Amino acid sequence: PAPEEKGGILYFKRGQKTTKVPGKNTIRIVCFGDSTTINAVTKVHYPLVLQEKLNTFYQNIKFEVLNAGADAYSSAHSLINLSLRISHLSVGCIIVYHNINDLTANYFSPPLKTDYTNKYLNNLFLAPECKLGFQKYFFCSRLLSAIMMNWNSFISGKKALSLRDSIDISSGKKVFRANLSNISVIAASNNIKVIFGTQAACFEKKSPK
Repeated sequence: PAPEEKGGILYFKRGQKTTKVPGKNTIRIVCFGDSTTINAVTKVHYPLVLQEKLNTFYQNIKFEVLNAGADAYSSAHSLINLSLRISHLSVGCIIVYHNINDLTANYFSPPLKTDYTNKYLNNLFLAPECKLGFQKYFFCSRLLSAIMMNWNSFISGKKALSLRDSIDISSGKKVFRANLSNISVIAASNNIKVIFGTQAACFEKKSPK
């Protein structure tokens, strides 16, 4: 997870880099989330847009909005990242934007485990060198790797849809709430303000009415 540190420079996602200590009159904001935060397929991402808007509106304060999101991340990943990598970096505020990956954890190899390993030990999420069974032989080629990733994603999506109405997600809600609460506690203990975003999560192909 971001940031990676090299030579005293912190490298966040989407090409962002900064120093450990923010500059004078600078408020540092770190954005946690999944693919909707890193937004790797577009030219812009919301942390960059937010940074530009804040710096345009406030003339005497500089805002540094950093992207710590990653594809397929859940609140569990961000909880660990905050506690071990981010909390000591003179951060003024964090934005937490999770939901869909926590929700779908309920549908991978039920019952749900509190650390989400029932989902993230699935071949879809394992690194190529950690793939299980015959799939590990397909990830020596980029083409075959892409095909298998799409296949795994398709199969997992179909399975989630088939289980949607039969799985009790009440325990998953408790785990999700606990993760967010722990993020809040860790942030507060480091004098970091927290903003929780409400992320849309819908399995329907058509827009809900």
